[in-house]
Amino acid sequence: MSDGLVADVLEKKLLTDLSQVDALSSPIRMRILQGAVEPVTVGVLAERFGLPKTRLYYHVNLLVREGLLIQVDERKSGARVERIYRTVARTFAPGPELSASVDDARQAARLETGLALDPARTEAETMLEKKFRGEATTGDVVRLLVRVTDDYAEEFSVRLANLCAELEAQTGAEDGSLYALSFVFAPMDLGTDS
Repeated sequence: MSDGLVADVLEKKLLTDLSQVDALSSPIRMRILQGAVEPVTVGVLAERFGLPKTRLYYHVNLLVREGLLIQVDERKSGARVERIYRTVARTFAPGPELSASVDDARQAARLETGLALDPARTEAETMLEKKFRGEATTGDVVRLLVRVTDDYAEEFSVRLANLCAELEAQTGAEDGSLYALSFVFAPMDLGTDS
């Protein structure tokens, strides 16, 4: 396994089919993709997650079938051949053909938010589990409701975008750890029925 494999991970993969979105809606599959940013075997993932390998193979095979996870290598382990997998991208977003195939505005909104917030829930739960077990970890989960002027909200949105760009510029840090940032900054619509 060479370090060059990691460089092949795309920053963003555009999804072309609703079945890919369905595949990403599973917390265990999101954990697999997050755990496979670096090449990894199903056995290693099973140890990390405390789950049986047999349970993970179903999810790994589905992710491979949907083009979200790829086999990058294999090696002999006794009489068996261990396959080594890696995610195809760090982030996933709906491609133009996927967005065009959704006619209903609410369904389109759920599609977009699900791609961002479903993984965020998995990441937050994993981080908090570590905190509750007493393992050293950095991160926080916060829900904050504030009343601000529209001008301030616009200014704050620009600052958030700049912070995200600054954080994204750090992605190449070879000695760094992988972090995730998810947020929603939007006006509250108290008149919705969702």
